[in-house]
Amino acid sequence: MIIYNYHPRNGYQFGSFFITIKKENNLVVAFLSITLNIREKLLLTKIKEFFSGKGKLYITSQSVVQWKVFKLADLISISPHFDSYSLTGLKLKKFEIWKKILPLIENKSYLDTQGLIQINSLNGKLKELP
Repeated sequence: MIIYNYHPRNGYQFGSFFITIKKENNLVVAFLSITLNIREKLLLTKIKEFFSGKGKLYITSQSVVQWKVFKLADLISISPHFDSYSLTGLKLKKFEIWKKILPLIENKSYLDTQGLIQINSLNGKLKELP
């Protein structure tokens, strides 16, 4: 088990930060996800509660549970937590890139060519990281 960072207020970070760009309409969607063994469902429930009930829990198989947050307003309100209780290593690098994309989505920058190019460039950097 890899522990990226532990802090009493943010616990173990096993998640990741994602950007999806739908090419047919250039819609850009950001989300974060933490995936754990089903035995850890209570932990994910507590994480969801800590973040004021934001996001949803998904049981994706008999052995996997995920907490995912898709709503942009929720992501924007959650992201300062990771500034205060910093991640480390690759998760920190991914978060820093992902965090730069959120205001671009909020401002609907993807609706013009230059904004979409900027988002694609940042997303490319995000995908380059393992």
